[in-house]
Amino acid sequence: METDPQEDKTRITVTDPVKAEEALAALPDDLKEDVASIIETYGDLNHNALLKTVYEKYPAYTRKSRMKRKGRRSR
Repeated sequence: METDPQEDKTRITVTDPVKAEEALAALPDDLKEDVASIIETYGDLNHNALLKTVYEKYPAYTRKSRMKRKGRRSR
């Protein structure tokens, strides 16, 4: 996970799938079910589609959104 404080961004990249599987296996069963549900629901979304979904469900998160500002400029 990389955090860039200059741009207020966090980037998550799975660099070692084996470690990711090990970490998932170490979770309690209820959390595994939650992770599986989240992946099933949102795992196929690209970045912009995921942001749009979050912003629709949680409009307060759009306050600092660059995506929202871009939309205003293109209108």
